[in-house]
Amino acid sequence: MSVAHQRKKPFVIAIANEKGGVGKTTSALAIGTILAQRGDKALLIDLDPQGNLTLALGYKPHAMPPPSDGLPATGTLFADGFYTTETENLDLIYARSLVVDETNQMQFDPDNDLYFLSQDLSLISKLPYDYVIIDCPPAMGKVTIGTLLVSDYLIIPSLADFFSAYALKNMLELIGAARQAGNPDLPYRILVTLFDKRNRIHHSIKNQLSSTFGEGFFKTIIEVDSQLRKAAILGFPTTISRGVKQYRLLVDELLADVEKIQLA
Repeated sequence: MSVAHQRKKPFVIAIANEKGGVGKTTSALAIGTILAQRGDKALLIDLDPQGNLTLALGYKPHAMPPPSDGLPATGTLFADGFYTTETENLDLIYARSLVVDETNQMQFDPDNDLYFLSQDLSLISKLPYDYVIIDCPPAMGKVTIGTLLVSDYLIIPSLADFFSAYALKNMLELIGAARQAGNPDLPYRILVTLFDKRNRIHHSIKNQLSSTFGEGFFKTIIEVDSQLRKAAILGFPTTISRGVKQYRLLVDELLADVEKIQLA
């Protein structure tokens, strides 16, 4: 039996990084698909206004209906309804219209819009899923921190280059803000993506990240894979490519963490 079935509410996984192009959406798609293929009921929530996750699942974001009152949300956060996908057990929600404008401000004030956003997101706990995977916008504003407040786990995809590694400092500050604002035990892991094993700098930075973050660093590395590059257009690959195998190993590592959290 999956560890998720032992919970009375879904296990919520946020995938976030202020930088774009680090494999955030591909990781959300891969993790959700693999969990669903293993028999867990998974929901993907696309909070990125660009809608790349939605596009990868076969829907045209800007052609989808506007928000309605048909969803378990108090505001206008989500699009109209839960959308099924070609993968059994995997559904999608697309946030066509956000309650607040995404900004680069990193703050929490119970009297402002962030509070109401977190109230919307808190209803995730009532959804009939084993896992909810949230693809956050590539920014550190209210939408992202609101997501972290209701998440059980955070994955931070990052490239093994100087600029991406340097940007992790800002993500750690955001985690600290979320912990102080109401989610004190939020665990996180850094995931290296688009890794080029022929690149010495990639190896050097990956080793530095592993040494610095220890248990906060996934052992599984996602290498450059042409099949995964097509995921934004064709969805998660059906062929067993190197990247698919690595994401399956990642999910194994993730589920081991989930089990530890369950038993804590």
